[in-house]
Amino acid sequence: MKNDGANPHKIRISALCERPNDRIPDPSIELMQLPSHTCSTHRGGNPNAASSRSGSPLLLPRRAMLRLRDPQGSLWDQLLPLQARTLSAELTAVDGCLADERFFEPYLRRFRTLVGRPTVPVETYLRLMYLKHRYRLGYEMLVREVTDSLHWRRFCHLALDAPVPHPTTLSKLTRKYGPDLVHELNRLLVQRATEHKLLRSRKLRIDTTVVQAPIDYPTDIGLLADSARVVTRTVRQLHVAGAAVRTVFRSRARSIKRALAAVGRSLRMHTDEAKAAVLRQTAQVLRWTRQISQQAQRVLRNSRHLGPQAQGRTAVLVQRTRVRLRRELQLTARVMEQARLRIRGTTTIPDRIVSMFDPEARPIRRGKLSVKTEFGYKALLTETEERIITHYEVHMRNPEDGGLLPAAIAGHMHTVPRTPHVVATDRGFGTKDNEELLRKAGVTWISLPSPEKRRDASGGGKLGCRFDGHPITQPFQSLDGVAGHGRLLPLVVVVDPEFFVRHAVPQHEIRDL
Repeated sequence: MKNDGANPHKIRISALCERPNDRIPDPSIELMQLPSHTCSTHRGGNPNAASSRSGSPLLLPRRAMLRLRDPQGSLWDQLLPLQARTLSAELTAVDGCLADERFFEPYLRRFRTLVGRPTVPVETYLRLMYLKHRYRLGYEMLVREVTDSLHWRRFCHLALDAPVPHPTTLSKLTRKYGPDLVHELNRLLVQRATEHKLLRSRKLRIDTTVVQAPIDYPTDIGLLADSARVVTRTVRQLHVAGAAVRTVFRSRARSIKRALAAVGRSLRMHTDEAKAAVLRQTAQVLRWTRQISQQAQRVLRNSRHLGPQAQGRTAVLVQRTRVRLRRELQLTARVMEQARLRIRGTTTIPDRIVSMFDPEARPIRRGKLSVKTEFGYKALLTETEERIITHYEVHMRNPEDGGLLPAAIAGHMHTVPRTPHVVATDRGFGTKDNEELLRKAGVTWISLPSPEKRRDASGGGKLGCRFDGHPITQPFQSLDGVAGHGRLLPLVVVVDPEFFVRHAVPQHEIRDL
C-alpha cells in the first residue's frame, strides 16, 4: 500500500462485492482525501448529508444530521469465521426486507435539520426496533443483548468495534420520530408484502379493542394524592435550582398518607358508614390539594425572576421545570373539579381524567362481564386472513363502532389498493349505512351482525337473527380466517349460504345443530 503524501488523511473501506449473509464486503483499502462535506470528528462522517456551500469561502458547508447508513466498516469483522458472520434465515429475510429504499423516505421528508449531532443510522435504528418488539425487550435489555451477540450486531449493521446506541438515545429517537412515522412505515411494509404476493387481502375482519394504559385503578382520593405528590416534587426541583427559594411552600405528604391509610381501614367494613368515611377523607385531601395548588401558583409566579447566578443550563432547566409545573397545575385543577363533583353526588363526569401520568387515557365500557370498565384507548384494527394488520387507528374516549367502519375501509384501500371479497365485523358495526357502504365498495360477501339483542333460546326465540329482513335458514359451516380467527364472537350473520352463523357455543355443539 502506497502512502501518498498529498492524500494522507483518511482510510476508507469501499465495497467491491457483497454477499447476502455477509454485510461487510471484501475490503479494498485506499488512501483518500477527506471530501468537503465529511465530518472529521465522526467515524465515517455523514454520508447522507445534503451539503450547501455559501458564497463566502470562510463559512463551512452545512450538513444534515440525519444519517441513513454508516458505510464505514471495520477490519475486525473480516477476522470472524464464516459461522459468526452468517445470519439465521429469519434475520436474513428481515434484513433484506428492511434494505428497501422506501423505508428511508419518511425520514427524509420529515427530518432535515442542519443543527445538532449526527443521528443513529436509520438502518440500525429500524433493526434495533425490530429486535425489541420481536422479543419483547426493554431498551436496556435490548442494548445489553445486542452488545453480547455477534449475530445481532451484524444484523443491526454495527461493526465489531462500534458502540451500541445508549438506551436513552433510542427512547428519545422513538419519541422524536413519533407514531405518525411508525404508521407510515407499517403501511409501506404492507405494500411491499402485497407487491411480493405475500398478502392476498381477500378476506377482511374489522374489530375494535381497548389498549389499556399502565395505570392503577383510579379513585378520587388516589388522583388527588398523586396530584399533590407530583406538584410537590416539581416545586422542590425549582427550589433546588435556585428559583423562588423564599416563597413558602408546605408539603402535605404525611397528612395525605394518613388519610389514605384511614380510607383503607374504612373500606374493609363494606358498609354505608365506610362510604361516608371515604367521602369525608376525600374532602379533606381535596382541601389539602387546593392549598398545595395555591402555594405552587405563587412559586410559579415568583420563579420568573431568576438571580444573576442562574444562567446557562440552570436557566434552561428552570424554564423547563416551570413549563412542567404549569401543565401539572392545570391537570390538578381538573382532578379537583372531578373530586368536587363526586363529593356532591355526581357520578357521570364527561371527559374524566383517570391518571396524572397518562392524562389522555379515558374510562371505556364495552359490555364485558369480566371487566366492566377498562382504562386506556380504543383501537380500531383491520386484519386480513393472513393475520396481518393493514390499518389501525387509536382513539381517545369511546367512539361508536358504527362510525369507524368508513375510516377502516378507506385506510385498508389506501394501503392495499384492492377491494376485499369478504368483510366481517362484530355487532357494533351492524348498521344499514355500513351495509350500503360495503355494497357500493364492491364487497362480495358481507358479514354484518344485527345490532338487535338476541332473544333467549329458552323463550322460543331463534338462534339466528335477521339480515336483510329474512331469517337465517342456512346450515352452519366454517368461516375460519374471516370471523374471529378461532375466537367465538357473540353473533355473526353472513349473507351467503356458503358461510356459517357463528354463535357463542362450542364448535361441537354447532355441528350438532
